[in-house]
Amino acid sequence: MQAYILVDEAEELYDGIFLKAVIPGRTVTSAVRFPRRALYREKFVYLIEDGVLAYRPVEVVRSETDYVIVAGGLADGDMLVTDVLQGVSPGMPASVKNTDERAQVMP
Repeated sequence: MQAYILVDEAEELYDGIFLKAVIPGRTVTSAVRFPRRALYREKFVYLIEDGVLAYRPVEVVRSETDYVIVAGGLADGDMLVTDVLQGVSPGMPASVKNTDERAQVMP
């Protein structure tokens, strides 16, 4: 992350100096981190429910380059589709191909 800081007394700073900063943020509990490719239209995911595709909105609280962190919209045990899908719609038959890649639950 790149940050810019305005300092009133610039003569006290030298090129290459390190500073310590406190950046306030929001505490998120019970979040899940998964590959960004599993996110559609910036706020939806596909799940497999009872052998068919389901389309569900999620609450994205942080977007990283390759991952997103979601704090709402998913429940424990949901089967998240992480492969890129094209030409599909909710209700289409679906089956699990690989369960090696797991979402990371964040405390």
